[in-house]
Amino acid sequence: MLRVTLLAFVCLTASGCGVSTTSTSSFKVRMFGIHSPPAGADGNSAPRSQTYLFNGVTLTDSAGKAVSLYTGDPKTLKIIDRGQLVFSNANMTEHNGTTYVSALIQFDPTIVVTSKSGTSSTLALSSGDLQLDDSYVVTKNKEQVLTIKIAWGETVNIADNGTETMTPPTFTLKYEAAH
Repeated sequence: MLRVTLLAFVCLTASGCGVSTTSTSSFKVRMFGIHSPPAGADGNSAPRSQTYLFNGVTLTDSAGKAVSLYTGDPKTLKIIDRGQLVFSNANMTEHNGTTYVSALIQFDPTIVVTSKSGTSSTLALSSGDLQLDDSYVVTKNKEQVLTIKIAWGETVNIADNGTETMTPPTFTLKYEAAH
């Protein structure tokens, strides 16, 4: 009986037993490159990585009120083909019940593309603002994740003489409820 009680106590105080011991809601942004080519890509290779300068996250609620979640210094992010955390607001509890209808993720429009050969080149995007016009409700004890997929397959063209040219990638934004 003591062993069962002790096990129950350990499970209730540890986060790994499927019982949430926190009452916070959170919002995260993750980003990764995918090897699907964007429309119009005419290259023959995908990049090894792309480097972005992250500037901010702003959510707009159903009443049109904008809330800036990140107001810190710009942050350099090297994005590869595996999911990476771009931003995490550990506590959205004060926003429980709020419906957000838009998310704006802001980057500097100039990115650095590193090819598989290791050559780095700058590439100017038409805009550094990525916006998702889709709604979600901040829910108690739920983590909301906005995923940015960068379609960058065949955006690097390596000529026979070794000259490399880049085509801009495209971005897909989607909400995913983590748990």
